[in-house]
Amino acid sequence: MEWLDSKPKRSVLYISFGSQASPSEMQTMELAKALEASNVNFLWVFRAPTDNNNIKAANKDDFLPTGFEDRIKASDKGLLVENWAPQTEILAHESVGAFLSHCGWNSMIEALSEGVPMLTWPMAGDQPFNARFLEKEIGASVGVANGVVSEVKCEEMVKKIELIMKDGDGDGNVMRRKACEVREMIRNATYDEGGRKGSSAEAMGKFVNTFLQTRKRFESM
Repeated sequence: MEWLDSKPKRSVLYISFGSQASPSEMQTMELAKALEASNVNFLWVFRAPTDNNNIKAANKDDFLPTGFEDRIKASDKGLLVENWAPQTEILAHESVGAFLSHCGWNSMIEALSEGVPMLTWPMAGDQPFNARFLEKEIGASVGVANGVVSEVKCEEMVKKIELIMKDGDGDGNVMRRKACEVREMIRNATYDEGGRKGSSAEAMGKFVNTFLQTRKRFESM
């Protein structure tokens, strides 16, 4: 957390793909290149890539650009944390400006609970629907790629990273505002102004109901 403390408000892109699957070796390489090229601060919870047979690769040097770790350490622009990090604490930190995620349900709710917009990279299961719901129904995210094996190039990733991280009146700020609106809905559904259990659980119920209705439409397409 000390590294986050040293960074300006909303300047850090937090990256985590959960524990079940990660982008392929090729896409991990493209993501690393994009992070360097975008010149944003980033905290990457790094797990070994998943190959076509869903087997995790072992040698980190094979799927990161040569000298990547040394360069980000020297510039202090990035931090690699292997396998696990305290996600709820990270998302609550004021230096975090966006979250690149596989878009699992827990990760999505944790991000929205802190008003953090998302770059989505769904892998499997309900994640593609979650990503679509976030972008089309809430307006708090933008998609980067889909699946373990994708073909998204560094240049396209850079555009998406810059879009969501840029301060000002652009699309990134709109997504942040939408995420903050849901954050207030979630908080109001939990506690009222006196700090007691809120009577406005109805608000959260409406959110979940909208989610389920949208999912039903999505599955029927």
